[in-house]
Amino acid sequence: MSTMRWTFRKETRGVALTDGKMFKKGDAIPVTVYELYTDSRGGGSNTVEVYYYGEAPKGADSEPTMRPPSGQQLLIGKTFELAEENSTGISPTTSETNGTVDELTNNKTVMWLGLIVVGYFAYKYFNKK
Repeated sequence: MSTMRWTFRKETRGVALTDGKMFKKGDAIPVTVYELYTDSRGGGSNTVEVYYYGEAPKGADSEPTMRPPSGQQLLIGKTFELAEENSTGISPTTSETNGTVDELTNNKTVMWLGLIVVGYFAYKYFNKK
């Protein structure tokens, strides 16, 4: 038989990537982080971080418990992404959206758009009545 212990680490915020029992896609959700220690009789032990939906229970501290946390277990990258709070609200901290504006990288598209704008103003200038 193996031993499993959950140790409360912290509370944080996340952004839902899928619909769940208590939240919709895109909602800001409370996330509780636990450290899960497993030890089997075969000799292997492992420690991983696990995430659960909801606020931390009353009196939560770093004392390990043998009972799993109540609430829906979340999978980072599939069910939710960790979020950071800023002055405009909560935004995910993924590598794709780390606060930078996406740039137009297709040079042909930018050239054609510029040509259309210049052509429009040239048409307006030469066709004054």
